[in-house]
Amino acid sequence: MKAADVMTRDPLTAKPGERVREAAERMVAAHISALPVVDDTGAVIGLISEADLLHRAELGTGRTRSRLMALVRGDGALAEDYVEAHAVLVGDIMAPEVLTIAPDTDLAEVVRLMEHHRIRRLPVLDGGRLVGIVSRADLMKAMAKAGQWMSALDTAATEALPTGTPAGDVALRQWVLARIAEQPWAPQLGISVIVAHGVVHLCGVILVAEQRNALRVLAEQAPGAVGVKDHLVFIEPLSGAFVEPPDGPPPAGHGDGI
Repeated sequence: MKAADVMTRDPLTAKPGERVREAAERMVAAHISALPVVDDTGAVIGLISEADLLHRAELGTGRTRSRLMALVRGDGALAEDYVEAHAVLVGDIMAPEVLTIAPDTDLAEVVRLMEHHRIRRLPVLDGGRLVGIVSRADLMKAMAKAGQWMSALDTAATEALPTGTPAGDVALRQWVLARIAEQPWAPQLGISVIVAHGVVHLCGVILVAEQRNALRVLAEQAPGAVGVKDHLVFIEPLSGAFVEPPDGPPPAGHGDGI
C-alpha cells in the first residue's frame, strides 16, 4: 500500500500570518493535532502541532528556568522561550523544517520515517503541492479496514459444507479447527480451513508472520491429513503491506469459517 491509499486528502492548513488562537480553535473543532502551514503559493513552509502549544502564557505553562539554567542557556534561548509562550502569529511558533513524502511512498517507508524521526504525521506533496497528510491515526484506520475485510472473509466462509463432502474430510477439518481454537498464539478471526480429499487448505489473513509456520505445523499433525496447502495472506499491521500466500488463492466451492 502507498501513502495515497491511506492519507487524509485536502487537509486543513494554516497560514503563517494567522493567529495562533484561531489555528488552535480549528484544530480542536476538526479533532486533529496538527496543521501544515502553507504560504500564498500553497507550498508547505512549516507545521503547527499540539506540541507547539504546550508552553503557552494563556495556560500558565510557559517554560521556567532556574538561575543556573538561565545562565547556561543564555539570553538568546530565554528570548526564544518568551516567543514560544507569547507569540500571536502561527509563523512564530511553527516548526519550520517539515519532512514530507510523495503519494507513492510505501507505507513501510512511512512507518520507518515516523519511527526514525519520532514524528506523528507526514504531509504528502505531489509536484510541490500539498495533497494530503498521513498521520498515525490514518495508519490505524487502514489497519481497522483490514480487520473489517478479515471479518467479511470469515463471514463468507461460514456457509455450510457442500452436500456429499466425505465424512473423513469433515472430521479432519473439525480436528484442525479445534486445535487452532486451543492455541494462545493462533488467530481466532479471519482464518478458514478447507479440507478436500485429505488435503488441508489454510485460508484467510494473519497479522503475525510467525503464525504461518505454526499453523502449517499444527495442520500437518492432523490424523489422516495427506497434505497441507498455505493460502494465508500476511498483512503487516503498521504499514499495511501484503505478502501473497505461497500456494495461491484457496480452492472455490468448499469451506466453513471458524
